[in-house]
Amino acid sequence: MSYDLKPENNFDINPDEFIAAMKGNLNSSLITRQSSLPFEMAFLCNPNNPTGRLLRKREVIKIADAARELKCCLVVDEAFIDFCAGESVIKEVRHNPCLIVLRSLTKFYALQA
Repeated sequence: MSYDLKPENNFDINPDEFIAAMKGNLNSSLITRQSSLPFEMAFLCNPNNPTGRLLRKREVIKIADAARELKCCLVVDEAFIDFCAGESVIKEVRHNPCLIVLRSLTKFYALQA
C-alpha cells in the first residue's frame, strides 16, 4: 500500500487508517489501484523521512498488534529514532513475531558506508 502524506493532515499517518488498509478496507484512503489484497507485509518509517513526523510508540504498537492479528509482517524503519529514542518499538519484537524493526548502523554506530 502507498499513499501521499497530506499537508492538510500535517503530514501525519493516521494509525486507524493504516490498520484499515492492512485489513483490506476498500474505503480506506490508503488503498490505491496498485494495491493488492490481502497484505502480507507493510512498511512504516518512524520517524518519517523527510517530514520528521513521528508516530508515538503506543500508535506503532497498535499497528503492530493489528498486523499480528492479520498475520501481516510490519517492518518499521527506525533509522532516525535516536532523535526520540523513548518512542522506539525495538523491545516489542520479542512480544510480536510479526514485527521487524530496522536500524541504521551508519547512524547509530557512526560506521562509514
